[in-house]
Amino acid sequence: MTLGRSRGATATLCLVWLAAWQLQAQVPNSRKPTYPKLESQLSDLVKRAVTSPDEADDLAADAPLSENGAVAVAIHLSTTAADPQAAVLAYLADQQIVPSNVAETLIEAYVPLLALPDLADGDTVARVRLIRPPIPHRGESTPGPVTFRHSSTSMPSPSSTVRSSGAGTPFVTQASTRSSASCTART
Repeated sequence: MTLGRSRGATATLCLVWLAAWQLQAQVPNSRKPTYPKLESQLSDLVKRAVTSPDEADDLAADAPLSENGAVAVAIHLSTTAADPQAAVLAYLADQQIVPSNVAETLIEAYVPLLALPDLADGDTVARVRLIRPPIPHRGESTPGPVTFRHSSTSMPSPSSTVRSSGAGTPFVTQASTRSSASCTART
C-alpha cells in the first residue's frame, strides 16, 4: 500500500531536499560574529570602526566606558598559550597603551577600537569583553555615595578611594556630600 506518493515523487522530494541542504551549507552564516573572541557589542563596534576608521573615536563613545577614543576592556588571557601575559603586555606597549589592571589571567585597559582585531587575533587571548560601570541597587533615587566591590568587571575612577572591608575584599568608595546614604552595586 502506498501513502499517496509514487516512488518517483518520493525520489524527487529527496533530491529537492538534498539540493536545499547543500545550498544552505554553502551560504555563510551572517549571524556569526566577525571577531569571535570579542563580545557581541564590542565586535559590532569594531566592525563599524574598521568600516569607517575616521569615526572610530566617535564610535568608542557608544561603549559603556570610554576615554579619549578608547574603550575599557577586560582581556581574558589564554590558559593554553605560553606566557600570554607577556605577549599581550608587549602588544599593548607597542600600541602605547598602559594597562589599568594586570592579573594572572586578566588584563584591563582602555584600548582603541582599531587595535582590538589584532589583539584578539592571536592565540594568547581567550576573549575580550567590555567593562561596564557598576549599577546601584534599585530604589536609590538620590545621588549619594556609591560603594561597590571592585572586581574584574569594574574599574575605579581616578577620584575613587580604595579601602578594605576588613575581610580582605577591597572596595571603592566615591566621595560625595551626602554621608548618610549609601548603596552597594552588584557586579
